[in-house]
Amino acid sequence: MAQALLEPEPDTRPEWQKIYDYMKATGLDFGRIYSYTQIRGIIGRDIRKNRPPIRQVIDALELNDHRTLQARRGIGYRIVEPTEHLFLANSRRNRADRQIVLAQKTLRATDLDKLDPEIRKIADAMDKGFTQMAMYIRHNEERAQRHEEALRKAGLLPD
Repeated sequence: MAQALLEPEPDTRPEWQKIYDYMKATGLDFGRIYSYTQIRGIIGRDIRKNRPPIRQVIDALELNDHRTLQARRGIGYRIVEPTEHLFLANSRRNRADRQIVLAQKTLRATDLDKLDPEIRKIADAMDKGFTQMAMYIRHNEERAQRHEEALRKAGLLPD
């Protein structure tokens, strides 16, 4: 009976919560790296085999702490400096742009003659939607470039 009293309760928190709590406890300093080895010690497995908990950690950091993580190949995850958030956001936007272009290419490769009229209407509406998204993205890209140039001139972004 005494032995049972000494055994710690199992940690039933979700993996993302364990990682997030550890990061919070260590200070969330910009530039700090959390290695894959550290994360393995926290959750008991290699995070690289199943990364969704890291996405949840990032969501919590962005929502609650004005922080985000960047993967460091072969090393782990780093808390990004505030000035780097712009570059990360732009990188994500660029990937999204490419995905929209690929989606539109796939849609336009569809043999519309093989579709029912109702499905063809849906495909047409999707194509129009992708076209609008692409135009919106181009417009925002131009705005982002102007903002980045202003930040560079003010010395807030490197050349």
